[in-house]
Amino acid sequence: MLTTSEIQAELARVTYRQGWTFSIYQDDWEGPHLLVTAPVPNAYQPGQTITLGIRSPLPPIPDADYLHLWLAWRLGRIESHESREMLRIDGIAPFDPHA
Repeated sequence: MLTTSEIQAELARVTYRQGWTFSIYQDDWEGPHLLVTAPVPNAYQPGQTITLGIRSPLPPIPDADYLHLWLAWRLGRIESHESREMLRIDGIAPFDPHA
């Protein structure tokens, strides 16, 4: 299994959207977590941007390839959440994940 330091070193190689960053922190109770910091359009205040701090517990990571695959999956989940906030029909977000 990769250590927290090895995961952080691997994440230092990763780029995604402009302004998005990835870091690892060790939760005292739950183990290693990924922190994704991401500036995104504010779905509830058009024209504004907010910075998200998305925390996700990490599964055991056996190697870098697995980390990359898991990260792609996690980013897909984040994008799905954001798209459901932004999708509007007649000004209403029918699939709003916060509703």
